[in-house]
Amino acid sequence: MAIAGSFNPTVWFGPHPENLSQRFFDAAVENARKIVDAVKPKRAKFSYEMMGWTLPDSPDSCLKMFKAVDRPGFAIRMDPCNLVNSPSRFYRNTDLLNECFDKLGPWIVSCHAKDLTWDVEMNVHFREVRPGAGSMDYATYLRRLAWLPQKPPLMLEHLPNAEEYDKARLHLFDFGKRVQVSFGEGTAG
Repeated sequence: MAIAGSFNPTVWFGPHPENLSQRFFDAAVENARKIVDAVKPKRAKFSYEMMGWTLPDSPDSCLKMFKAVDRPGFAIRMDPCNLVNSPSRFYRNTDLLNECFDKLGPWIVSCHAKDLTWDVEMNVHFREVRPGAGSMDYATYLRRLAWLPQKPPLMLEHLPNAEEYDKARLHLFDFGKRVQVSFGEGTAG
């Protein structure tokens, strides 16, 4: 798992206009092929992180990249919060989630669990928070994830401490029960 890279000279994951170019796409495809061909994974999958300012930056670009790489060792990592890069995606995140699962579902091998708030200021500023403390449609996210036959893992990330991870985990278990989604809590700490 990795981001596809960046042409930003000072921040390895930073924005740059060339990150959305055909040149970037072609390099990311070539890189993924070389990694998968060298490693020849039997059970593991290599995937690029969805990002709002570098490819793949949408369900369509994820699908295009998946098809271009054309290797059984390459797959999709679902991170819908990373795709929210505009007010329309923030307010219509249910549509974004459904589009991701409709287009990418069979190839999703892992998912990130986090949430987003919009810090109101003169420019658009979304901030990651723990699941349940933001505006993502977790009912849709969890239900659509539960329907996938390959049962990809849902992983919490980017929380500041163990207490926040525990709150997020407990929220997901509780919320999952309310929307009739099971996480196999008997095996969780």
